[in-house]
Amino acid sequence: MDLALAKEFVADTEAEAIAKAADHFGVSEAQLEVRALPERLGLSGLGSRVVILVSIKEEPAELGPVGEFVAGVLRRMGVAGRIRLDEAEDDGEIVIKLRGEGLQAWLRQDSRVLDALSHLAQRAAQKLIGEEASVRVNVPRGLEVPGSEEGDGPLERLASKTAEEVRKTGKPVVLRPMNSKERWVVHNQIKGMKGLRSESEGEGRMRRVKIEPE
Repeated sequence: MDLALAKEFVADTEAEAIAKAADHFGVSEAQLEVRALPERLGLSGLGSRVVILVSIKEEPAELGPVGEFVAGVLRRMGVAGRIRLDEAEDDGEIVIKLRGEGLQAWLRQDSRVLDALSHLAQRAAQKLIGEEASVRVNVPRGLEVPGSEEGDGPLERLASKTAEEVRKTGKPVVLRPMNSKERWVVHNQIKGMKGLRSESEGEGRMRRVKIEPE
């Protein structure tokens, strides 16, 4: 275990401490490397509570061209050592999952970096794979993006920003391809906006949301 990258977790039992660590890092418990601290090294005032050191087992991630592109962006930003990523496919959509203890500190600098990274990943996928490619960049569930209101995530902000553009120009805007859950978020954001409406168009993985004046 690399103690420089390990984090301390405290709970009533070791199982609870491990579960807390898995939730913090955004990985499964099987991906954790755990070391229980001897009682004599425990923190004073904790009584019988368990203290463990945890880090993530570093296994080479299998990345496709889009994942390699995103990894390269993270390296150029100087955060590759603190933020790691996995790449998977979900119903034809490429999902890039970010993880690591440095993720929240990175987002705290500017919450817009996640939106920017998502946009770059989508553009790269369309160049590397084809115009029909769709990419989603995820962070662990429960991770708060500083500077955003509760419920104001990347898709909500995208919908609001696009709505402003449609209001200014009076012209409809068609967003990138999205899955059904993402389209629902955008439709839900637009439905309360006076003078605007949204509808889905296209087929399969190329289904998109169009935002236009009423």
